[in-house]
Amino acid sequence: MGDRVTQLQDCIDKLAEILFTSLGVLQRDAPLLQINKDVPITAWTSEQIAQVSLLGKKIKINKHAELAKDSAKDIVETVKVIEFLIDKLPGIDETEQQQLDRLKELEEENLNCGLEMSAEIESAELLLSEVRNTINELISDQTDLFRTAL
Repeated sequence: MGDRVTQLQDCIDKLAEILFTSLGVLQRDAPLLQINKDVPITAWTSEQIAQVSLLGKKIKINKHAELAKDSAKDIVETVKVIEFLIDKLPGIDETEQQQLDRLKELEEENLNCGLEMSAEIESAELLLSEVRNTINELISDQTDLFRTAL
């Protein structure tokens, strides 16, 4: 799992996917309904005509109503998660000036940590150099000892 902003973006992406998928399926599968008696519907397919004739039995309509309910439930749940994540964002209850002040504090802290880290790296490099010199002296002493022994 990523940070809160990444989680928030993932939820927004999920919400968009739910919306697009639901609308696409409803647009593709829902039967055409005549809203105005003066405007005829001329683009009905034979399957849609059969669906309308079965309206009394509500076979296909229930399928679309069920899809709409499921989609609405998924949308509501995802929006609740988004609201939760937004509420948990750091500084969400602070003013813009307070957030800017906090950012300045964090920048100073970051700078100090960076300087401290640079000093530690320098110290570690000096120590490494001493260790290398000591190893080279040991190798030189061992080589001299081996030469004198022969």
